[in-house]
Amino acid sequence: MEDKINNKPKSEKKSTQKKTVADKTKKVNKKVATDLKGNVISEPAPKKTKKKKNIKEHFKKYKRLYMLIILVLFIIAIAIGGYIGIRSYILNKKYGKYEKQMDLYGFSLMYNNESPKSSERITRLEMVKIILSSLYNTTEVESIGFGPKGEFEGDEWARTAEAFEIIDEGYITKETYKDGVTYKEALFTYLNARSKIKDIPVSSTKESSFKNLQSFSQEERQYINDAVENGLLDDSKKRLNINNTLFKGQFNELVIKFVEKYNTVAPEGDVLVTKEESKPSNYEIYPYILYSVDKEVYEYKGVSEGQGDYKTPAETYKYDKDYYPQMQYRSETYYNTILNIDYRTINKDEFYEKIDRYLRHNYDEEIYEYIDYVKENKIIIEGTAKVQLPIFYLDGVRFRARVKLTFEIKNSDTDKNLLLGDLGRQSEVKYKNKKYTIYIDTPMGTTLLSKALLLDMEPIIDLMVNDTEARNLNEF
Repeated sequence: MEDKINNKPKSEKKSTQKKTVADKTKKVNKKVATDLKGNVISEPAPKKTKKKKNIKEHFKKYKRLYMLIILVLFIIAIAIGGYIGIRSYILNKKYGKYEKQMDLYGFSLMYNNESPKSSERITRLEMVKIILSSLYNTTEVESIGFGPKGEFEGDEWARTAEAFEIIDEGYITKETYKDGVTYKEALFTYLNARSKIKDIPVSSTKESSFKNLQSFSQEERQYINDAVENGLLDDSKKRLNINNTLFKGQFNELVIKFVEKYNTVAPEGDVLVTKEESKPSNYEIYPYILYSVDKEVYEYKGVSEGQGDYKTPAETYKYDKDYYPQMQYRSETYYNTILNIDYRTINKDEFYEKIDRYLRHNYDEEIYEYIDYVKENKIIIEGTAKVQLPIFYLDGVRFRARVKLTFEIKNSDTDKNLLLGDLGRQSEVKYKNKKYTIYIDTPMGTTLLSKALLLDMEPIIDLMVNDTEARNLNEF
């Protein structure tokens, strides 16, 4: 049956198969291993020498081209790296000092990554946060506006800006808060905020010298002229381009110029020292220097306690500047109270209640004992206390505020232990003079139940920084 299907005799079929095997072995020109019956055990794989030869010849033929491509790519890589390096160098040289000042004033904390790096871009939300932060000199939106967070992180800053009419409603949303901004947006928003919060309208008395000034609208020209007149914008360049994407370096410069022009970081009425020759030798440990504080006062050495984390006034200001208002108020109120004593009018309960609210611990016995001592010795003292900003630092354990105390002893039957706190000291304190001007670094801190800064009552002689020998002599 099999022969019929194949239409060939069985013997002929076998002969054909053997011929095929023979042909295959002949083509590879190599002996083939067979078993006892003549069947092929294995076939050698054909050699691929031709393909390898072709690859080598191809590479040899186009070797120069490949080397040229590699060289071009290498040059491009170097060029890109060089461009980035040169650009970073130029930006750092131009805006580097503003990065440092942004850190000093604590405004860099308002960037999402807390970095003022000049080459990075700025978002709409970051712009608004820093504008508000610089105008109110705070990092806490709760102190100026709305507290609860909304649809996205930082939404409360946007809502506050809307409420103050600094930005239009809908300018910052869940979809747009990460969008970039132009220099024009930042400049105009800043001036608008100044108008709404500082009540300084956008105006100018003369036109700037930009050659392309007329290409802007009348309203835009008004903003530009105002910025030039107030030193926020430099018109020494021939043309003005404010429609480019804003980078942090440009914005940092604008922020620093603004806060120094309108003095938003220092107490109202004080003036910042900007000339380096007028600054104290250790000015770098402070966030700013004021003309109202004597240069030598900045140079008095502070107190360092224990093995804790000491922070300079600059470091403290950056992270804890929101403590400044209460630190100043509580320190001055407390010391103005104890520097104005009159045995004829002092009332135990009133005096105790007036100062106890500013003390961190219970000093009932010391306070009442002192009041009796004042009456017995007919003590009359008059004086004033003034915090020396921004000398406020962490000594490793407690905060310290430098306070100037000026007082006069008007009357007393004794020259010992005249101020509150002296009676609790192991050695008596002798007062040799009638009039005093001293500087102290008063300690203060918070409690477990409150973030309010409260003072620790200690003898004034032990807190002096302008006469550290007085504590050893027990007199001054």
